[in-house]
Amino acid sequence: PYESTANGKVLHAFSAERPADAQAIRAQGYAVAVDELEHGLAALAAPVFGPDGVAVAALSISGPTIRLTRTRIAELAPALVEQAQFLSERLGATHRGAA
Repeated sequence: PYESTANGKVLHAFSAERPADAQAIRAQGYAVAVDELEHGLAALAAPVFGPDGVAVAALSISGPTIRLTRTRIAELAPALVEQAQFLSERLGATHRGAA
């Protein structure tokens, strides 16, 4: 289910429907899932936007929770978001989806 994965959460949050329950993910710019899909698995994902400003893909980092701790996630998030924005620009996006 999409709600238990970082990729699913971010694609849902930045979809054309702009669900109200995903406001925090949109404001943060990425989604996190720790021990949700599988015990011991952590992941973070950032949206990749198409030319229309809607998320068409997600870029993610995942690993075991023993190494991908909340602190490490916070350290990696800016680089992940930056690379997702770079990829979005390469795909023709001129702006990030509205927060």
